[in-house]
Amino acid sequence: MFCALALSGTASHVYAAPGDGSRQEQLDEARRQEDEREARRREPSIHLTPGDVQAQPAETAPNGQTFLINEITLRNAADRWNFLTRITKQYEGRELDLSAVNTLLRELNQKLLARGYVTTRVTLPEQNLRGGHLVLDLRIGYMGEMKYAEGSPHIPWRNSFPIRKGDVLNLRALEQGVEQMHKVSSQRVDIRLIPSDREGYSDVELTVQRGRNVFGIISVDNSGLDATGKLQAGFTLGIDSPTGASDLLRLGFDLDGAHDGYRRGTRGKNFYYAVPLGYDTLSLSHYRSDYRQTVHVRPYPFVSGGASRTTRLTWNRVLSRTQTGKTAFEVSIRKRDSEQSINGVRIPIQDKKMTSLEFGISQKQNIGSAQLFGRLSHRMGVDWFGAQRENPHPDAPKSRYRMWLLDLDYQKPIPMGKRRGTFTSSFHGQWTAEGKRLYGADMVSIGGRYTVRGFDGEYTLTGESGWYWQNEIAAYFQELDASLYIGLDLGMIYGSSVETQFGHSLMGAVLGVRGAVAKDFTYDLFIAAPIRRPPGFPADRMTTGFRAALKF
Repeated sequence: MFCALALSGTASHVYAAPGDGSRQEQLDEARRQEDEREARRREPSIHLTPGDVQAQPAETAPNGQTFLINEITLRNAADRWNFLTRITKQYEGRELDLSAVNTLLRELNQKLLARGYVTTRVTLPEQNLRGGHLVLDLRIGYMGEMKYAEGSPHIPWRNSFPIRKGDVLNLRALEQGVEQMHKVSSQRVDIRLIPSDREGYSDVELTVQRGRNVFGIISVDNSGLDATGKLQAGFTLGIDSPTGASDLLRLGFDLDGAHDGYRRGTRGKNFYYAVPLGYDTLSLSHYRSDYRQTVHVRPYPFVSGGASRTTRLTWNRVLSRTQTGKTAFEVSIRKRDSEQSINGVRIPIQDKKMTSLEFGISQKQNIGSAQLFGRLSHRMGVDWFGAQRENPHPDAPKSRYRMWLLDLDYQKPIPMGKRRGTFTSSFHGQWTAEGKRLYGADMVSIGGRYTVRGFDGEYTLTGESGWYWQNEIAAYFQELDASLYIGLDLGMIYGSSVETQFGHSLMGAVLGVRGAVAKDFTYDLFIAAPIRRPPGFPADRMTTGFRAALKF
């Protein structure tokens, strides 16, 4: 069977099994998606809270006296302040007394605060209202100098903050800058506004705390495949702010723990770099993965090998920020090349060169104590950067595809008696347009610790479209610095490939504990079991898993 698969560019897999080379690529992709989910959960979310700005009380008329106001003028208001003039229009043509004028001032200044203009306010000059014309002054607050607190380290701030001296001071812009700086795990930044020597301006003072910016992480887990090595080890070198601009550099290397030499094993290398540019973030990542496995067939077993290289360039821009959330737009270009070999001899017909373009929009929102993240994106195969030509055969997998992807993450603290509890839910979905067949690495794969727990990942269900949904409740034990968690996962697949598989849905449960020892050593231990699977789908009654990591 393997020989037929190796020599055919159009063969369809019944399911992803240990002897299937695409299974290793699917596992690598599932790991990367899990890393992205964890990075989103750890990403700082900065929301600064301004002090209340009191509206200037009106003193132009005694209490109780009213005036018919036919026109309200907001002086010094350009087009960017139209959201204020829309409010004043609602008060025109009405009888206003002292209380109503104060209500208008309060509403205008609260709107300014909500938009982040914490040093801009609307005031009421002395005037005679008998003519029916109310005049208000917009006193705009500007940014002065960016300063550092006494004794604070000085770090470059211009590429992190989307605001400069002389700009209208907006709290949302300051939040963006602090958030960009907080993405560097070894530094923390506090910010406050201080009086400026220039009227109408406020200086910004930064207090920076920095730790060691170089660290290493050694990790080990049993997330691999039996065919290529169940035990997996990894090393990551992290350098925070290597250029001093709150940028990130990560270098990684991983390998299997079997050490079976030529017969089986995995090797991987990865690189990641990100730099903030105000409301923008640019990132570049590269992954290389190599594997070998022995296929036991009569009369002679042989060694099957493969390699894949994935490079991704991403631009993310924050479109808007509010007091409780932010909206972002993202564009990424991904190039993936892969090849396969038998007994060290490369099989050119199995080479794949794929390029895809993806763009999407995301929303991160605080809802009370809960946090919700959602992203909808569209990915399409393109012929850029040496991508292979489309196979014209109607039943062949396609490299010029279009698909929609949806990711949702929800996390909420929940009471558990005297202990802190957390409910976490994550959803990933993919829909491929026009029912096109896809190569294995582009399909949705379910069954394993990164998708539907309860299955060991040796066998999976794969489809051109599908989804999986992970749900978890955790109770935190402060005295142990550990959380006990229980989870329920389910997933379904759709598409042309599903017709030749055992079924289209899986459900599993997990019970585990994760925690830290002295903060530098973290661990995760779990047992999981299948709840629902198609008849004939291979699965153990129970699976166990672990992961341990040491940061130094």
